[in-house]
Amino acid sequence: MRQEPILVREKRFNFLPYRFLHRGTERRVRRVECTWDVTAGWRRRAGHYFRVRCHDDQTYDIFHDVQLNAWFVKRPTWFFGRGMRSPAAKGKLRWNFI
Repeated sequence: MRQEPILVREKRFNFLPYRFLHRGTERRVRRVECTWDVTAGWRRRAGHYFRVRCHDDQTYDIFHDVQLNAWFVKRPTWFFGRGMRSPAAKGKLRWNFI
């Protein structure tokens, strides 16, 4: 699935996405499940990824492109053996927002 542009309306700690507008619907982040950074490379832009779970219990991968200062979203693919970490993996960062 290709990435779609979104509008991040509110951030927590001036870094983590908290509220965003996607396809005309405002979504509020309940939990940041995972974060990772990517460096610029061939066919890849530098930025920050956030795997978030919203209040409607949907999971999204949000990408912040640091060169464009733009935000994009895509639904993550859950295929076995694609390098996804299990929820019990050590060192996994998780923030809960209530």
